[in-house]
Amino acid sequence: MEITNWQRMEIWFQENWNDVQYLTISEMVDRKEDRLGRYDLPENTAWSDGLIQQALEWLREKMDQIAVGQYRTRFRVYLYSVKGEGKNTFVLTVTDPQWQDTPPEPTVHAVADEVERRGLRSVEQAWSAWGNQVLGATDRLTKISLSVADKSDQIARAQAEQSAAETRAAREQVNDLVAASTQQRISEAQARADLVAATTRHKVSEEEKVFKADLAKGALDQLGSLASAMMLRESGLDPDMGEVLVSLQASPELMTALRDPSVRAQLKDQDNLRSLAALLQMATQQNTDTDNGGADAQQPDA
Repeated sequence: MEITNWQRMEIWFQENWNDVQYLTISEMVDRKEDRLGRYDLPENTAWSDGLIQQALEWLREKMDQIAVGQYRTRFRVYLYSVKGEGKNTFVLTVTDPQWQDTPPEPTVHAVADEVERRGLRSVEQAWSAWGNQVLGATDRLTKISLSVADKSDQIARAQAEQSAAETRAAREQVNDLVAASTQQRISEAQARADLVAATTRHKVSEEEKVFKADLAKGALDQLGSLASAMMLRESGLDPDMGEVLVSLQASPELMTALRDPSVRAQLKDQDNLRSLAALLQMATQQNTDTDNGGADAQQPDA
């Protein structure tokens, strides 16, 4: 058997073995290609001189099975890179110098032999495909047959691109939903704040007296014991007020207020002091009335 273009393919394979993951061979018949088989590099294995020679012997064996008894047979060999992303193609022509110019007349036995040969070839191809599916890696188990290897790679890339596009679209939808939800929450919070403000303004006029009384009581509680002590020391007030002033002194808020120059200026105004005294008396009167009302309510009927 004489093989045209074999040496060029062998040299290229030996020089570029690191770019080859697997190879396939097909018979070219009437401008069509009939896939004969596929040779895969074992997983976690790098090409070596021994593995390269095994692959080349596998190719010659496939070609010999088809070319025997024919004058000229053409084959196409594909050498694929990792994950089938690229490939190199070589067309090989096998010539049988022992082929007879005048073929013998066909006989029943010759036709039967040819049918048997083609049947055995089909069975061999089926077993080869089944073995590759069982012993191959996980990505090869999804392939139905060796004849659709190229289409499987194209489908996988298309699915990956579609999945990436769907992922980007999903992320954009999530971002839009988050933005819309955030804006809605801001609007709801603003509406609640406006409602609270309106309610507060409405209640101010009705609760003004109670508010002033509570404010006066709070002011009395915030005076602090320090102010009382200072008043005792500087103005000679009744020592009985010491307990009240000491209690007022314990308020940090009152001390902060008293350190404010504007607050001290307001306390120097006699009108403000009279207003403060009136507020304190109002709070005291309201507390007294409340206590008396509760006591009357608890007495039983005569």
